[in-house]
Amino acid sequence: MNVRLEGNVIYIHNTPYELDTAFAEQLTMTPLPAFFQAPVATNSDHVEHIDDVFAYFGERQMPLVMRQHANGHRALFFVSKDAACGNAYLQRDVLGSITNAAGAPFFNAALEAQIVESVHEALRALGYFSDAEFVLFEAIIAPYSLQYDVAAVLTFAEHEIAARHAELQLAPPHLKDVYTERFRNAICFEATLHNYHWSFDARTIQIAPLQLVATSRETFFDAPVTTHIDFAKQLAAFAPFVDVPHMLIETEADEMEAIARWTEWSELGVVGAIVETLEPTTRMIVRGREYLRLIYGIDYTAPHELRDKKEARRSTLHEVALQRTLYEEWVQRFLRRDDAHLYARASLALHVQLEEQHELFCDD
Repeated sequence: MNVRLEGNVIYIHNTPYELDTAFAEQLTMTPLPAFFQAPVATNSDHVEHIDDVFAYFGERQMPLVMRQHANGHRALFFVSKDAACGNAYLQRDVLGSITNAAGAPFFNAALEAQIVESVHEALRALGYFSDAEFVLFEAIIAPYSLQYDVAAVLTFAEHEIAARHAELQLAPPHLKDVYTERFRNAICFEATLHNYHWSFDARTIQIAPLQLVATSRETFFDAPVTTHIDFAKQLAAFAPFVDVPHMLIETEADEMEAIARWTEWSELGVVGAIVETLEPTTRMIVRGREYLRLIYGIDYTAPHELRDKKEARRSTLHEVALQRTLYEEWVQRFLRRDDAHLYARASLALHVQLEEQHELFCDD
């Protein structure tokens, strides 16, 4: 793959991308590739809707799996067989590492070591180190407030509810509906926020495994999605791992049930669902209507706001596919202990660009 760095600009197949040096200095692993985004919703009340995802995949007549997206941040876990293996791959005297979607350390060193130890015990009990020096996997870590000050946003939401309630009491009759909707939006915003915030320590953190990426012996990019679901189910028997709801979609009845589940999750303020092909695995995120209120703003569901958001959306298929290729190249090089840092930097440049377009959920 043609990647080169010139100053603060990284070229991927001769296309220049600005590299944020502040983020680049924090890189210890590689950024995680974004999911493919759901098509723009045909439903007038949504920016994204599960119907359009099924329509997209339905044209290809593929069996699908739908998984709930846990309410947290994606992370990359590297867990080695022992400290000697950790040093060989990371050049640090550690058992493993946990990095965020941007490739930077997720936790402080002490908390990281504590969680890695718990994960190591689970993987060892399951026999993963009998023939491998390390395990590399993606997961979602909750609560969301681990990396964002949700408490401050909750305080803002409470003030906004009070202010909008006062506005509603003073609203003239012909504007009652407008102010009622504004008040309702603030209540929904505050209710959704509670899904992403709780007091946490090493005992209350939850980890939902998403994908087995590699061991020292092989990669799993071409593995069927059932491989990753089985991996998650195995780990769910150990703390702090949790399993998340999922279902196989093969029939029209399955699809109707999946739509009902996604709608329920959406109304509850869950991030949304991940829809995947069985093999080779292609992942698409379809976010819930109430969750998107946290991304786009309290009143984004107003008709003119929805219209503007949908019109502003542009396809990111090229960038996401390119980032996934860089990710896979980085993993292959990491397994061989070759220099892979340039590929991590290139992936970071794409990550920042996608994030600026607000097409990433949480920090994916």
